[in-house]
Amino acid sequence: TRQLHPWAMSLQVEPQGTNFAALAEASAAKQTSAPATCPAPCTIADGTRMPLALLEGLSASKNRQGQSFRAVLLEPVLVGSAIAIPQGSILRGVLTQRVPPRRLYRPGSLNLLFNWLALPNGTSSVIAASPVTAEVDRGTHMTMDSEGRIHAQSPGTARFLLDFGITGGISKLSDDTTQLIIEAISSTATDASTAGLAKFAAMGATAIFLLTRHGRDVILPPYTEIDVSLTRAVTLEDNRPNPGSSK
Repeated sequence: TRQLHPWAMSLQVEPQGTNFAALAEASAAKQTSAPATCPAPCTIADGTRMPLALLEGLSASKNRQGQSFRAVLLEPVLVGSAIAIPQGSILRGVLTQRVPPRRLYRPGSLNLLFNWLALPNGTSSVIAASPVTAEVDRGTHMTMDSEGRIHAQSPGTARFLLDFGITGGISKLSDDTTQLIIEAISSTATDASTAGLAKFAAMGATAIFLLTRHGRDVILPPYTEIDVSLTRAVTLEDNRPNPGSSK
């Protein structure tokens, strides 16, 4: 069998008796049945949900409070059966609060607010929208509260057990190292005389290790899908498509 090149044209032969007039009418009806644009002024009620995809990644440890970011609308927002906000519109958000992961296993958190909407026709509007859901991997260990704040979860039992296992090795290494140093400095030192000091050194090294363990970070990679909800109604004065945008 001969393989076609990727650029080869594929043709489909219509069977005899095909009613081309009926096909043309069906195609025209399909085009005319597309949702109309919501007439201006178009008011979108509070509580309306919008599915977005982040265009930049966000992190509680790397981004700063007050930093802005962008997201793209994945599906058109409808008012009735009319399009109020077309797919591909850009929303601007701001990082209103950010808590980086801290010592003693305290996790980080992010609070996002979307405050600006830019339509494909070039017009823009001030909005207020907060996240309600986020599509993240199960392994990221994040939750979202009722106010839209995204929290990293506390480390699980496995993390604690691992760290305590590491502290055992640190304690043993510090104990042995301290005794060797003291015995090298003092010729009269013995294992019995240095045991107490070595134990204190081991305890100190263990405490420092545990106190410096940070909690989990909140990481939202680029293209993370987030559903946001309008916290107040917004009225768009002109949301008609730009005639030159299809060229």
